[in-house]
Amino acid sequence: MEEKQTNFTFEIDNFFDKEAVISSPTFSSGGCEWFVKVFPKGDLVDDHMSLYLCVANPESLRRGWKRRAIYSLVLLNQSCKDLFRKDVEVVDEGDPTENEKFVYYGFQILYSQVISVARLFVKHPDVAVNFRLSNQLVKTTYMNILLGLIETLNKPPLSISKTALSNARSELIELTEAGFKLDWMKIQSLSKCPWRGGKKMVMCLESKNSRNRSRIASLN
Repeated sequence: MEEKQTNFTFEIDNFFDKEAVISSPTFSSGGCEWFVKVFPKGDLVDDHMSLYLCVANPESLRRGWKRRAIYSLVLLNQSCKDLFRKDVEVVDEGDPTENEKFVYYGFQILYSQVISVARLFVKHPDVAVNFRLSNQLVKTTYMNILLGLIETLNKPPLSISKTALSNARSELIELTEAGFKLDWMKIQSLSKCPWRGGKKMVMCLESKNSRNRSRIASLN
């Protein structure tokens, strides 16, 4: 049976005087409850209005829920004249299950890794520009190695063992050979340098263009 088309109108008085976010009343469409959220001065941008179609009462839904909507958005002035019209398709979803996956820049990752991977591509947008492997399982494995390496570099210096340092250097070589552009990451060779008043063999891990620069004392 074909779903009956739903029309919803949301009137906002004195719109240009509004600054705070505005939420519409809840309405039903496709057997689901929705509402519209409007940012008069923009959300994440400051030069135009932002508008979102949102799922109502998401806390009452099962974990991992997902809804897809196709709708037409029409903005009218007080004279009912069209100012803007656009067909939109959106997907809204709740908190993912523990093992749910997400594809980001062609890499299939866990939702728990999305923030880490997003930060990586924001800071280094060309990090995977030369990565040519297409097998998704292989790509996921390499991304996990890269995230693990970054995690190692961000640990407190004295908590990293000699074995971990050696593995980090091998992983950096492997990732570079696979096509990742990691010239911003550097693992120096062992060298003599002062450490807390004495001279010990140390491994220096450096992230170029970053505040994270660590000198790791060896156990020798």
